[in-house]
Amino acid sequence: MKIKLIFIIALVILLVVFSVQNAEIVPVKFLFWQLEISRALLILISAGIGALTFSIISFSSSFKKTSTQKDPSNKEQPTKKIKS
Repeated sequence: MKIKLIFIIALVILLVVFSVQNAEIVPVKFLFWQLEISRALLILISAGIGALTFSIISFSSSFKKTSTQKDPSNKEQPTKKIKS
């Protein structure tokens, strides 16, 4: 329990240091939108979108594996050995 708490506190400290060092405002242009946002916030939002995308792709691939395992008609046929 203490190790988990120490790990969380260390992550929060790193996040605060990161935010302070990247506090300047930067312009962001994407397609038709243009806005000004903190660089730290921009990086964190981008990382969050990446993590969300990764988890959706990971979930969909694991869902496909479990659905094919449950389908009894999707059994592999035994292969015949051909003598040469």
